[in-house]
Amino acid sequence: MSKVISFFFSFFPFAEVVVAVPSPYLDYCRKQLPSSIGVAAQNCYKAAKGAFTGEVSVDMIKDLGCEWVVLGHSERRNVFGESDQLIGEKVREV
Repeated sequence: MSKVISFFFSFFPFAEVVVAVPSPYLDYCRKQLPSSIGVAAQNCYKAAKGAFTGEVSVDMIKDLGCEWVVLGHSERRNVFGESDQLIGEKVREV
């Protein structure tokens, strides 16, 4: 992995790189990748806390040392029917 990262940065030394991985792999990726590479969750819930089965809160993402989340992705809109209103609520929480 480190050879790939070094190779990339040799061509793009000022790039900001963030990888978005499924939630079960956030902790693993954050621990394996250098701090110069951001790790993003692929989604989050609209509330900071509470019992929302299967959802990942912003606080949970932060607890893993991740500072990014992908919101408003076309797949979430098309497959799961996420509306502008729901995405707006998520953005406000982030």
